[in-house]
Amino acid sequence: MITLHISAKNFDLTPAIKSLIEDKIGNLDKFYSRIIDGRVEVEKTTHHHKGDVFRAIVNLNAGDLIRAESVAKNLDEAVVEVKKILEMELKKAKEKLHAKDQKEGVRAKNN
Repeated sequence: MITLHISAKNFDLTPAIKSLIEDKIGNLDKFYSRIIDGRVEVEKTTHHHKGDVFRAIVNLNAGDLIRAESVAKNLDEAVVEVKKILEMELKKAKEKLHAKDQKEGVRAKNN
């Protein structure tokens, strides 16, 4: 489970919202084991929109910064969408690391 630092802007961070975020984002280390911790920011805004709009921003520290952002009409949708984006980014990072390890293995074998 990833240690998450969660903050909310323009609305209260209830235990239910915190639990939702921890359930969706906290288990992403199954896709990439090098994640150290993460920062999650959720905010409610009406800027340039009719009605409330929710934004979820996640920054994961995995040696490198892995970042995703999503905007949706409700908070659940924003969190689910940002999770999907992060899953893709983490899979790419893992594949890139695996390819680098294989390339270095070939170099070591040839020397």
